[in-house]
Order: sequence, then structure tokens, then C-alpha cells
Amino acid sequence: MAHFNKQHELIQSLRKQLEATERELTNQKWVFEQFLQSPSWRLTYPIRWLAKQLRALRDWILRRPTIGTADDRSGGHRPPLQQVPEPDEVLDAPEDLKELLTSTQRLALQSLLASDTKIRIPSSPNPDISILIVLFNRAELTLACLRSIVENSALRLEVIIIDNASSDLTPLLLERLDGARIIRNTENLHFLAAVNQGARQARGEYLLLLNSDAQLLPGTLDSALSTIRSAPDIGAVGGRLILLDGTLQEAGSIIWRDGSCL
Repeated sequence: MAHFNKQHELIQSLRKQLEATERELTNQKWVFEQFLQSPSWRLTYPIRWLAKQLRALRDWILRRPTIGTADDRSGGHRPPLQQVPEPDEVLDAPEDLKELLTSTQRLALQSLLASDTKIRIPSSPNPDISILIVLFNRAELTLACLRSIVENSALRLEVIIIDNASSDLTPLLLERLDGARIIRNTENLHFLAAVNQGARQARGEYLLLLNSDAQLLPGTLDSALSTIRSAPDIGAVGGRLILLDGTLQEAGSIIWRDGSCL
């Protein structure tokens, strides 16, 4: 009777694990569909959630118990059941998240270059903000960055791109842009000299130095503009930097008298 009860408990546990796995697969399909539909959706929770779920499922498969053999039934040691980890219990792997995002962005870049599509970049004759972007390769990241700017096109903007002699697909990407002002250097002048090139041509009231591997979340520019205009003694505004796994990298800096930052 005790042996029958143990077998019954094992079957019930396996059934619960199977049900949990089916629910996870259904949820993963829904999240992945949302992930493909929206560029901004890729930035925050869905990537972290999907990566956690996939690793949880992988870990469960690798550690799942086997049905008892003849030796088990005769009193041998039975390996303990492994529970499917809860999403919050699975640690994020930053490199996995970067690879997931990079692969998606590369596919988006290849799709763009294989089509006749143009990307219309915001371009105002009297911009509030001049966005300066210095490039050196990594065209797939640049595409994601530019698309995040397009989503903020309700503001009066201009985009000035300084390409430091990129040798990847960046020149082909730049040919697909309408509205951006592009400076092409024949050598890599590095960030400081290149951003000053762009600043000398800027017409906006404010300059935004935006790294090409960053993406703007909705409302970011409105918030920055509102903040810098809120008091006459504000000379610069820094954005909150959020990593791919949703954690905070920084939310401001202290600038000391010698120019160093913390």
C-alpha cells in the first residue's frame, strides 16, 4: 500500500510539472509574438521574462527525473523530483540577453537592406533638440537606436550622424535614411572629435549625445526637455540608464571640480 501511494504521488507530481510546462510554453508564445510586434517591447520586461522562462524550462528538462526502473521498484534509490524553477528564481545571464537582442537586431537589419524601405528620421527646420550619434560599426545597434528615435518624432528634432569610417553594413544603412544629416569621416576620429563635428552643425536649442547602442524609451525626451527647462541653473540633464535585464545602471552622476564623475 505504501509503495502504491508513492507511485501515485510520483504520477501526480509529474502531472503538475507537465501542466506547468504547458502553461509556460503558451505564455512564451504570446510574449514572443508581442516581442516581434513592437521595437520598444524588446527593451524591458519581455526579454528578461522570455530568457528566464527558457532557462527555467531548459534546466527542468536537464534535471527531470526518470520513471523508476526495476531496481527502483525493488527498493533502489529513486532520484528526487526536481521542481520547475519560478521565473524570479532564475538568474539572468547578461550575455544571453545581449545575444538574443543582437540576433533580433541583425535580422531586422538584413530585412531592411533586402527591401526598398526607407526610414524617415525626424527633421525639423527649428529643432528643440539636436541628437548627435557617433558611429563606428555595429549597424544593427544603430538601426535599433534610430527606430527608437522615430517613436519620439512628436518633438521638434534633428538627427546628426557622424560615421567614423565604419567598415560593416553601416554605409548601406545610412543610405536608407531620409531626414538625417550625415557626416562621413574617412578615418576614425573617435568620439570626442566626432561629436564636436556634429555639434558645430547643430541647429537645436539643446544637444543630446546619444550612444548608438542605446535606445530611447517613450517619454524620455519629453521628460529631459521639461527638466532642463524647469530652472535657469540647470546646464545638463542625464537620463536613467536601464540594462537589458531591467536593472538600473545609473540614474545621474556627481561631477567634481576636477571634472571627474561618480
